[in-house]
Amino acid sequence: MFADAPTAGAPKPRLALERGEIAARTLAAGFLADVADTCGRWRAQQLGADLNRKVVLYVHHGVEHPAILEAARRAGGRIEEQEGPDPAARLRRAFEAEHERGARAVCAIGTHAPSVPAHLLDEAFRALVWERAVLGPTFEGGCWLVGAQRPAPDVFTDMPWSEPDALARTVERLRAAGVEPHLLPFWYDVEDADDLARLTWHLRSLRARHAGALPSTWRALDELGLAHEGGEP
Repeated sequence: MFADAPTAGAPKPRLALERGEIAARTLAAGFLADVADTCGRWRAQQLGADLNRKVVLYVHHGVEHPAILEAARRAGGRIEEQEGPDPAARLRRAFEAEHERGARAVCAIGTHAPSVPAHLLDEAFRALVWERAVLGPTFEGGCWLVGAQRPAPDVFTDMPWSEPDALARTVERLRAAGVEPHLLPFWYDVEDADDLARLTWHLRSLRARHAGALPSTWRALDELGLAHEGGEP
């Protein structure tokens, strides 16, 4: 799980511009807690491809921030500091570190897609029993998850993960290396006001059936007066 503490200047620059820095931090804290809960549920499952499951929070900003410590508690995982000069290098080093610790397969997920369900994490690891790489594509052209068996094919070097063609370039690079990636269902990141409206509508729909869905994100939306804002996306 790749994460940053919800502090000034941390993730969600577009949301910060559109909703303000305080709102962006409030939302980032909610997303962080709910993704940690999802990872915790996945870790605790007793059915799946591999019962020897571990969650690790790889943190770039705010390793000792209370929100990061709470997220690690929720996920039942340990905290590691990201190493490397750029996101691609930090991602590559995290995969190498976990494979060196003996992990058969590793998946990286961020906190920009708080509504991703735990069963898709399980699908990713099930796929990695047979496949060398797995990708969770976003509708914007990026990835909400990247996973690989040991040893991982090199999809990290000089890869601009924040660019809208990151998914296409990753698939192209894997195929050039003789690896056909398993694609998970498309999902959505929450990066701007339109994404936030989609999340709000989606969460209202989820909570109509399950009142406790994504509680931290819902509290953040409610605190900001957004929980009942707008109609369908």
